[in-house]
Amino acid sequence: MLKTRILTALVLAPLVIWAVLGLSNAWFALVLGAIILGGVWELGNLSGIGAVSARLVLVALAGIGLWLLFGLRAAAWTGPFLQILAAAWLLNLLLLLSRRFSPRERTGLNLPWLFMGLVALTGAWLAFVKLHGRADHGPQLMLFAMILVWVADSGAYFAGRAFGRRKLAPHISPGKTVEGVLGALAGGAVAGTVLIWLKWLP
Repeated sequence: MLKTRILTALVLAPLVIWAVLGLSNAWFALVLGAIILGGVWELGNLSGIGAVSARLVLVALAGIGLWLLFGLRAAAWTGPFLQILAAAWLLNLLLLLSRRFSPRERTGLNLPWLFMGLVALTGAWLAFVKLHGRADHGPQLMLFAMILVWVADSGAYFAGRAFGRRKLAPHISPGKTVEGVLGALAGGAVAGTVLIWLKWLP
């Protein structure tokens, strides 16, 4: 697992950094959109959509939605819209943790899971595209955010492997632990502090 992570990082990290810093906002949105649509395909599978044709329709509709959002990304309402999506995702997190809404406890088509997954994927795409397109060092801010995520994910992995004892939410993800979360928070805090101290951002 660790070897796979390292090899993946060595191959993908330079490409991702180049894409974030070197591509225009339109091309960045297109590349990121392709990745998001791959996530929509997998979301359809996880939500119980077994037919390939139905998942293709879902991906096509999501692609049209991303295209429309890209044209409207500069509209004044997109900021409050993203805030509403963030609040909805926090509510979804509370429902998941309370066991009132668990994808593992349902069979067949899971419409709530599908809906919230689409909200998360399309909302993240719109937020990233808007951040990358900011006139005041948007690509650098985007890369800053991605580095925080990478370091936090690595912190969660190593802390969970070394100290993980208490399960965080086994009905959602059996492998996640409280110690892993603390490792992620610590890693993100250290990375953010170091990057700011180095005046990495212009």
